Amino acid sequence: MTEYLTETYALKENESELLVSGRTDGLAALCQAITLILQVEEGAYPIFSSDYGVATHDLLGKNRAYVIPEIERRISEALLHDDRILAVEDFSFTAHDRSLSVKFLVRTIYGDISQETEVAV
Repeated sequence: MTEYLTETYALKENESELLVSGRTDGLAALCQAITLILQVEEGAYPIFSSDYGVATHDLLGKNRAYVIPEIERRISEALLHDDRILAVEDFSFTAHDRSLSVKFLVRTIYGDISQETEVAV
């Protein structure tokens, strides 16, 4: 597990950019960290460590019976690197033509956070 500082730069989405808008900590900082982890393809960007993010690219075109439990495992592993996260559970999936909507609960030291992400398949 990695121990993360709770205070960090606050990021604000503006059209297609992320802008720094002050500082944040606690629950807001953790929510931001979760969002970033879910949006980064693991191993794709040298600025991040090789195990930061969620690997999904190799799941394109694979059978959904394989993809669904694999996505659950990969999201859980990626988020549980952060010692502020206690568990990732209660996954639900909605299939679309070329993607899966994934909803789940992140149990943290600050309380529970409902999360949602979209994965291309």
